[in-house]
Amino acid sequence: MDYNVFEILPVVFYDLARVHEVITPNPREGFRRADLSVLTADDLRRLTQGRGALRGRFIDRITNLLALNPHDDCKRIAVPGKPSPCHAGLKRWWDAQLVSGPSAADPIGWLQEQVSLCDNIPHDEVCGGCTRVVKKYLQAVREDLWTSLPDFFGLVSIPRRAPPLILTALTRIEGITLR
Repeated sequence: MDYNVFEILPVVFYDLARVHEVITPNPREGFRRADLSVLTADDLRRLTQGRGALRGRFIDRITNLLALNPHDDCKRIAVPGKPSPCHAGLKRWWDAQLVSGPSAADPIGWLQEQVSLCDNIPHDEVCGGCTRVVKKYLQAVREDLWTSLPDFFGLVSIPRRAPPLILTALTRIEGITLR
């Protein structure tokens, strides 16, 4: 079986970035470990810098959710110069979600979960229009993180003729040929 490894590199690095480096497992999240000592210095640098870039963008985007400007989809009558009438209810809901957000080992998965939780936003406090805007924002942030993985992990500058050593582990899996 042939695989174009350059297409899966962002996923490989993202998966490694989510692997626990601590010894004590968290029973709520499951536990996976990786032996990062097999990585080259370049791959370890890519992993470390990518993890930091991903985390930074993730934190920036989730903390700025409430900075959304008033929009035409709000079904409640807004007062000029004031936050949306839905803002207080949305802030209460979002503050409850942020309890686990910044520490999420899987930011992209956490965002997907939040998209589904938008259906639980109290309709008596937040109108359907504002709920849709929040849902679209979270989906856009998730997509942004996913499509930025090659940049985060410095994979856009890898020469095609010299894949990183991280891929040697893949060649040990029976039946895989790198191209």
